[in-house]
Amino acid sequence: MNIKHAFKQCARALGNDDWCEQLDRHFVALKRRGPRLVVTFDNMTSRDAHGPRNPWGWNIVESLGHSHLGVCMSRRNDWFRHPDLFDLFDRLRDQGFFEQFEDVVFYGSSMGGCGALSFAQAAPGARVVAFVPQTTLCPDLAPFEQRFLNGRERGDYKDRRYVDGAVGAGTARSVAVFYDPYHAPDRAQVERLPADNLQLFRAPFFGHKVPRLLHMMGSIRELTVAALNDELTAEKWKAAMAGRYQTPGYIRILLNAALEQGHHSLVSRALPRAEAHLTRPLPKYRRLVAIP
Repeated sequence: MNIKHAFKQCARALGNDDWCEQLDRHFVALKRRGPRLVVTFDNMTSRDAHGPRNPWGWNIVESLGHSHLGVCMSRRNDWFRHPDLFDLFDRLRDQGFFEQFEDVVFYGSSMGGCGALSFAQAAPGARVVAFVPQTTLCPDLAPFEQRFLNGRERGDYKDRRYVDGAVGAGTARSVAVFYDPYHAPDRAQVERLPADNLQLFRAPFFGHKVPRLLHMMGSIRELTVAALNDELTAEKWKAAMAGRYQTPGYIRILLNAALEQGHHSLVSRALPRAEAHLTRPLPKYRRLVAIP
C-alpha cells in the first residue's frame, strides 16, 4: 500500500486527542485510550497485510482498551534505522510524552521486536515484550547476523541513536522475550541482552516461527494479553506450551529435525504416539521410515 494513502487511512480513524505523523519511510500514529501505552512496530507480515493499514497489534491493543503508539513502515526490511524516526523519539522523550502514562510497553515481533528493544531507551522504566527479536543488525555489534543483509543496507548505522536493542533493554523495567534456544541466530541475538531484568520464554524447536506456531496452538492471544498486562508467569507459559504436542505443525518440525539428523529409528518409535495425539496418520513420515 502507498504510504500516503495508508497514512490518510490511519489518520481518519483517530480522534481529536490523537495524532498521526508522516515521516520519510514511516508514519507514527497515537490513539489515546487508557493509562497503559503500548508502542508497537511493524514486521513484514503486518506491512503486507490486506485490509485497513492500522499499526501492528491494533486489534488486540484496542480490545484491551490500552493507548497505542504505532510505528508503521513503508518498505520491507526497514529495521527502523532512519534519522527522522530517531528525531521523533528524541522529541517524545524530551517532551515527557511517555511520562503521561502509568505503564509503557514496547511490543514487537522479529524486526518489530528489534524496534521495541531499541527504542525502549526513549522511555526508561518501560517494559518490553518481544517475539524472536533481533537486538541490532549493526555489523560491529552483531557480526554473526547474516540473515538480513538487505535490511542492513537500507538503514542508517552511522547514526548511533537507538542502534542497539541490548542498550534499550538495559533501560527497561522488564524484558519478556519469546524465542527458540536451539535456533542459533535468534539465540545469539538474545544472548546479547542483559540478564538482570530478562524473562525468557523458551519455545524449543519452534525456530523463528514462534508466533506462528503459538497461533496454531491457539495460545498466541492469551499469552500476548498476559504479557502486555504484565501478568504472564512461568506457570501460564508451561501450560500453554503443553499444547504443542497436539499441534501438527510442531509435530512435523520435530519429525523433520529427527530425520535430518539421521534418527530414523527414533521417528519410527515416535510416530504412533504422534499420530495418537493428532488423531490421524502421517503417511509421509511412515513412507520415509518404511512403516506400513
